[in-house]
Amino acid sequence: MADASAQLMYQKRPGQCILQDAAQLGSSHCLQKSKTYARIGQHLPAAKEENLATCTPADLLVYMESHWLPNHAGTMLPDGSVIACPSGCLSHLSTGFLLIGRDGDWDPSNGTGNPVVSTDLT
Repeated sequence: MADASAQLMYQKRPGQCILQDAAQLGSSHCLQKSKTYARIGQHLPAAKEENLATCTPADLLVYMESHWLPNHAGTMLPDGSVIACPSGCLSHLSTGFLLIGRDGDWDPSNGTGNPVVSTDLT
């Protein structure tokens, strides 16, 4: 498969592509990434034809607040408090963006770069 064709498949169906990669590699880490890509794909606004290729930091914030945080109870700390840490999810998403060629710092003026690498998310 040509590189451009593979990149387009990752943009449109990243979860499916990573799942295929994971089956070939036998990696539970790849399977977790696949689940992350599939989940965010389900929550991006379909009416705007959003996908990993067009996702913005604002889209990531909406996903994290509306889906990820409510569905991840977090980790119990020694003092009894609970904290949910989205860094693993964001790391998987960042890798997904890199796989489709969205690397470097997020540039809001032209919508390029990796949206995880945005001051909105740090």
